[in-house]
Amino acid sequence: MGTRKLLGVGVVLLGSWFALTPASAQTKDAASFDRHLRALAEKGDADSQYKLGTAYDEGLGVSKDYTEALKWFRLAAEQGHARSQFRVGDMYMSGDGVAKNDAEAVKWFRKAAEQGLANAQGMLGIIYAKGQAVPQDYVLAYMWLHLATEGNQGAAQFRDGVGQRMTAAQVAEAQKRAREWKALKGR
Repeated sequence: MGTRKLLGVGVVLLGSWFALTPASAQTKDAASFDRHLRALAEKGDADSQYKLGTAYDEGLGVSKDYTEALKWFRLAAEQGHARSQFRVGDMYMSGDGVAKNDAEAVKWFRKAAEQGLANAQGMLGIIYAKGQAVPQDYVLAYMWLHLATEGNQGAAQFRDGVGQRMTAAQVAEAQKRAREWKALKGR
């Protein structure tokens, strides 16, 4: 059975559960799920910490609370959880739940980018292109955006825009660095 078909079946089953289950049972099950997730997060499970951070960041089943979201994202990020590292960087970049700090944002984006997270690679590329909290460097911008295109096709448009500001030799250097990065990381 294909992934889309399985997903469709899952949506139908979930919808049926909501339609046939009394609201009080749904609330009880949601509370039980929240307690279970929180218990795992408090025990140090990085995926659960990320999910709890996301719940607070987006107001999913709890009141939106950026400070609480940052707390859980940071706990997971410090364990090397790439998506949490990206979210911590994003919060520092936007100033949600923490004082805006572009240098701290770059630090966290770099940690996630070094693990191959395409969104973080794209963000680093844009940061280098703009010279935001780092010296402007089109070669590094192009390199990171080029790496990001493998997991995020929208990055190609930004990469090509940066490439228009570069010499052919600079583009070749950026492409060489991207190949070297991939070889070093075994990707």
